[in-house]
Amino acid sequence: MLPFNQSFYDKYQIKITEDAIENNEYPLELQRAMENIKYALDDRDMEGMVSIIKSWIKGYPKTPELYNLLSNAYSIEGNYKKSDKVIREMVRKFPDYMFSKIQMAHIHIRNDESEKALAILKSPKRMLRYRIRGYLHISQFLAWMVTLGIAHSDYGNEEEARDCLRMLLDYGDWDLPQIKYLGNKINRNKFKLGKGADFYDNTPPVIPHFKITPTDEKPVFHHPETEWLYQFSNEGFPVEKIDALMALPPESFKEDLEKVVLDSLARYAWYYDNYDAFVEEEQSFLPNALNFLMFLGDEKSMEIVWDVIARDDDFIEYWLADQGPEYFTPLFYHLGNKRIDRLVELIKQPNVDTWVKAYVSNAIGNIIVYQPERNKEVEGCFSQLFNFFLDEEDENIFDTTLMNLIMSEAVSLRMKTLLPFIEEMEEMKVFDPMIRGTLEEIKNEIDKPPFKSIDRCVPLDIYQAFDGSYLEIVDKAEPKKLLEKLDEEEKDDVDKYLSELFIDSIRNYFSEEI
Repeated sequence: MLPFNQSFYDKYQIKITEDAIENNEYPLELQRAMENIKYALDDRDMEGMVSIIKSWIKGYPKTPELYNLLSNAYSIEGNYKKSDKVIREMVRKFPDYMFSKIQMAHIHIRNDESEKALAILKSPKRMLRYRIRGYLHISQFLAWMVTLGIAHSDYGNEEEARDCLRMLLDYGDWDLPQIKYLGNKINRNKFKLGKGADFYDNTPPVIPHFKITPTDEKPVFHHPETEWLYQFSNEGFPVEKIDALMALPPESFKEDLEKVVLDSLARYAWYYDNYDAFVEEEQSFLPNALNFLMFLGDEKSMEIVWDVIARDDDFIEYWLADQGPEYFTPLFYHLGNKRIDRLVELIKQPNVDTWVKAYVSNAIGNIIVYQPERNKEVEGCFSQLFNFFLDEEDENIFDTTLMNLIMSEAVSLRMKTLLPFIEEMEEMKVFDPMIRGTLEEIKNEIDKPPFKSIDRCVPLDIYQAFDGSYLEIVDKAEPKKLLEKLDEEEKDDVDKYLSELFIDSIRNYFSEEI
């Protein structure tokens, strides 16, 4: 592999543009049509799109770009057999077209033939032959480098795959879905190969993304009662309806709930475009479903939940506003506390928002709240996470904010054995005193005994999940009695805790209880 640094770009005069590169051999009407088709595919506006592309292919059968667009359209619709058929036809008719090679490499990757994909792509240098007037379009660059990185990762060439990722990050960021996908692929294969996964036996791979076809149609459910999730706000869900839903057969009801969760993905664009047409109750179905999944307690549901939570910030903000911690921390506790190893692996993923990972870290910490006998197990999880991040050389994966948030939780939990990791963070200059205080203050705090009891941070039954009573830190009538029973040092601790909790409910767990 070539070194991916500025000298590489300079040597080969790599110029990348986001502007459309006009191909003068195509008539203007065809160029404009292809641009419009690309925009429609990006927006998942699929109505009649396959027929439109086919009609243009009939008029311009020697245009390879149209075949590539058709294969992408089939893929977006989930019709992968037809997509592969179009790709093979494109390769046969246009063997020297850049996307013929990229798409064929993808077929080999899907068939576990990564060595054949590498034989097609070889290196970044090979993509340079496809420049038009000295430029590569950003779509060409992303497609080639992501595919090459995936092939290297699947073949076991971790460092070469990371090189592809570094090169991509010179021209984009983690928010680009292609780059995020490659980062997840590298991380999955890394754990599968064993590095970083030796703390637990049989650590499962990172959860795959579910294939979602955008639609404006509601799912078909096993139980008509599931429709209630679309009819009531999560803050006013009738108790009798909760009872009736929880009395449904668990397996089929769980399938309905997972359909509801996936519906938030499939109809996201439709709801977003029609926001003003709906009342709050009609858009509370996702938090409603999360509450019920939480207390059905099937850990397999974590796959679908993670696929939702790992979406972009706009998606989470649309459905849950700023209430992510109220739903996801409890949910990951209830679904994951029996398989804490899965929670640890979620936190290790490189391309998910810091605060999303913090929900999972908070769920791990809550295991001590309700199962104090598992203190050593939780301590081992945090130790593993410290080791993982502090040993990570890729600065795009090492998340200093997340490390400081995990550090803060370790201090709250009085995990004295983790102090050496905190000191190492300070030596590496990734320690943030704004999160928890200076290192000296942390040493004083972590050495204190924990408070006599611990605040409840997750609901213990479905009714608490809907009425939100578990979020009350101290009853309004109790603070004066509470402070009268504490000495001055403990008062300072409680004041500090409540203040920090107000700023960010994720950070701490403890409060004194009368």
